[in-house]
Amino acid sequence: AVQAQIRNSSIACTTGSCGTQEMSRNTTASRTAFGHLLPHGFASGTGGNLFLSSPSTRQGLVLDSFTYLTLDVFGSLKTTAPVDGSKTEARFQSPSGAVGTSLTTFVADTLNFCIRTLDSSGAVGTVPVGTPGWPPDQFGNDGVGSSAQFDHPVALAATSDGGTIYIADGNRIRRVDLGRSELTTIAGSGAAGYSEGVGTWAEFSRPMGVALSEGNA
Repeated sequence: AVQAQIRNSSIACTTGSCGTQEMSRNTTASRTAFGHLLPHGFASGTGGNLFLSSPSTRQGLVLDSFTYLTLDVFGSLKTTAPVDGSKTEARFQSPSGAVGTSLTTFVADTLNFCIRTLDSSGAVGTVPVGTPGWPPDQFGNDGVGSSAQFDHPVALAATSDGGTIYIADGNRIRRVDLGRSELTTIAGSGAAGYSEGVGTWAEFSRPMGVALSEGNA
């Protein structure tokens, strides 16, 4: 039988040949050919389950934390457009970093230049910041609602109340105030580099992770 295992932040075939394929419900890592999912993000989702994002299949998977049974699958290989809706209707292009709160799982949809949401009912939405599906002007603008632009969001962190998200976005660390739908750069100039400094005087080169420590990103 073809099996898969989680190893070094990727799921790899242990026997046989596993081409890229969509995942389905009611399968487990111990008996399923996961294919080359190359999972990018893991998060503790609603209900204590594990959320895994798979950019290679354009899907998000919800796994039981104990049995690793695939409980839900969001998205499909069929299209790359940022479509909201039920788990069968929703579409991602490149779901990557994810973070879970008590009510919502947030997912960075990198090449759709937006942040997606999954709620406990299984509905997929989009944070109303930026213009999903449209690449930014240069590094992406700060702003409110559709006047803001993401660069290439890849990693997320969220406050415990789920009111603020921090994003590793291109060469910057940015913040979304969900109550105001406002995107703000808190560190990084947008240009790639390595330079310490305050705010936009600092430089990063494609940071791939972000975390919160006592309220600081």
